[in-house]
Amino acid sequence: MKKIISLILALSILLSVCFIAQVNAEELYPPYTSSWKTFGDFKYIIKKNGKVKIKKYVGTAKTVKIPSEIEGKEVYSIGSEAFIKGKSWADEMKNTTLEKVVIPDTVYSIKDSAFYNCVNLKTVIFGKNVKIIRSNAFSGCVNLKNVTLGKNIEEMGVCVFSGCKNLTKLKIPPKVRIFWFSIISDTGIKSIHLGKNVGTAHSYCFNEFSKNSLEKITVSKKNKDYSSKDGILYNKKKTKLRLCPVNLKKKKLKLPSSVKIINDEAFWGNKNLKKIILPNKLDTIRPNAFSHCKNLREITIPKNISITYFNAFSDCKKLTNFKILSKKAKIEERIFEGCGFKKINVTHKIVEGFQACEKLRKITILPDVKSIAKRQFFDCPKLKTVTIPKTVKKIGHQAFGFRYKKIGFGGDVLKVKGFTIKGQKNSAAQKYAKKYGFKFVKIK
Repeated sequence: MKKIISLILALSILLSVCFIAQVNAEELYPPYTSSWKTFGDFKYIIKKNGKVKIKKYVGTAKTVKIPSEIEGKEVYSIGSEAFIKGKSWADEMKNTTLEKVVIPDTVYSIKDSAFYNCVNLKTVIFGKNVKIIRSNAFSGCVNLKNVTLGKNIEEMGVCVFSGCKNLTKLKIPPKVRIFWFSIISDTGIKSIHLGKNVGTAHSYCFNEFSKNSLEKITVSKKNKDYSSKDGILYNKKKTKLRLCPVNLKKKKLKLPSSVKIINDEAFWGNKNLKKIILPNKLDTIRPNAFSHCKNLREITIPKNISITYFNAFSDCKKLTNFKILSKKAKIEERIFEGCGFKKINVTHKIVEGFQACEKLRKITILPDVKSIAKRQFFDCPKLKTVTIPKTVKKIGHQAFGFRYKKIGFGGDVLKVKGFTIKGQKNSAAQKYAKKYGFKFVKIK
């Protein structure tokens, strides 16, 4: 349940920052108002500072040069949704004519979604004095290929270039202080460099909710807050691993010995890693840190781990070999949900950990186990027989022997056909079998 809540919250956060509410655009940004003035194909207003803000472009030209002056006053900003076409979000608001835009040196800021869904836009030439590019400014420009950002840009909002599938190169200006990895969501960008001034890099949910091509992250050696090694993003002292690109070109990875924390979703969806060697100093593995690593086959949780949060290795379909060396670790629920185990040894260290392991056929419950948590082996349809030792005094609700009609969360709950429990007379095993109507075989 925690995984589902986490995913819902994370998706809500990403949607709130990456996409504009699908409401009638005329209610929020009408095509023109009586207070707007006209200059050629541009609608504009004069701000209190005596400078011009472009509110709307109403033309159909392939190449548009934003004027540097109107009425003898400099054009200072390009307004929200200035180049969006269509009457409502139901029309998808696509601008299909614009192919190239030239932004003059007078422009200081480009507002939210200014060029959103300009689907044929290929080239943007930025003026040297642009300092602010707001959220979604070029989002959905699927044919955008050529972008040279001005050196004076200091602020870039979330998802600025998200969905620009043909954008393969982007140099982040050196003055940018806050970098959102969602800027390059669903693009073809393979490498990103963080300059010396980046003090905050937001990576949360980037791997989880975006289709990205990222292979490598590098950081300026002069940066005071971040560093990189082997294409992976760390804090400066390399005590916290922040983000590993999903397309990192490595099959085996040994993390620096200094790492103590692995961040939320840090390795989510990695396509190539088969083995990751965790350092002995590692203390915490955050939620979903290794979820959906497509080729991860083995992992050893080191002896100094104090907590491994929920879903840490969930849905690693090829993960078949794990060891837990830590004796003090708190292993939260669903840590190995949906993994590829065929057989496992169960210790007291894991609570509610193996749901939806569809290949699991055999478990050996070790003598240190005193209780089996609710749904610890729920939705493992190939697990047909379980032997419960006398040390187990408590078995939680639907711990095993139950499955969903289809593998995965939700749907009708069914019993596993032919499920059998082996255990001693009058034991927790017999009580569980009787409670749910499973076949019970008495052992000595």
